[in-house]
Amino acid sequence: DDPYDADPDRHPGLIFHNNKPCNAELPSELMMDSWLTPNPVWFIRHHHPVPVVDAEKYRLVVDGVGIKSVTLSLEDLKSRFVKREVTATLQCGGNRRSELDQIQKTGGIP
Repeated sequence: DDPYDADPDRHPGLIFHNNKPCNAELPSELMMDSWLTPNPVWFIRHHHPVPVVDAEKYRLVVDGVGIKSVTLSLEDLKSRFVKREVTATLQCGGNRRSELDQIQKTGGIP
């Protein structure tokens, strides 16, 4: 039983540094095709297999000191809230590590 068997297919244009766990990034020559990175070519940094979620059984519990506990199903998350689209900058600390290693050796997965 390979725990990575259920991982999703990945875009073949990515540069793969590892497959188990998946560690991949967009080739630098494609980075400036758009200011917004399409989801299929978004960088991937995993330390474990992608979880398999049973949509019918999934529950998110939000609780804490001083708040009323709330339990939400996956359908609740999809249907009960106003959808918003936010443009943001996000980068994994390991991005461009190969290039940084040419200047000075860094730690982590190349």
